[in-house]
Amino acid sequence: IAHGLFGTAMIPFGVAHFLYMNATAPLVPHWLPGSGVFWGYLTGATFVAAGLAILLNVTARLATALVAAQMALLTLIIWVPPVARGPNPGQWQEFVTSWVLSACGWIVAESFRPGP
Repeated sequence: IAHGLFGTAMIPFGVAHFLYMNATAPLVPHWLPGSGVFWGYLTGATFVAAGLAILLNVTARLATALVAAQMALLTLIIWVPPVARGPNPGQWQEFVTSWVLSACGWIVAESFRPGP
């Protein structure tokens, strides 16, 4: 059930990056090469691709581990700096949500391992 739920959740996460690019692109730090729009589309596409891979069980463990790593990096790059500067409640909520989703991704990735 967790595989299906996690895989299904990745698709709307990715689609949201496309639909809400005006909110996504400004979150990308200026020190990253390329534009915020590029990174928004790239992360959106990887969320959708990972969701499909998980649901179709095509390299599902790798897809889950990579999307969990992506979420962990996004947590560090996007949400840690504003939280460290003195967050507002919305930034704390985004940070905690992102961190929890990253942890869930690692748990789901580990669950793809064959049993003893």
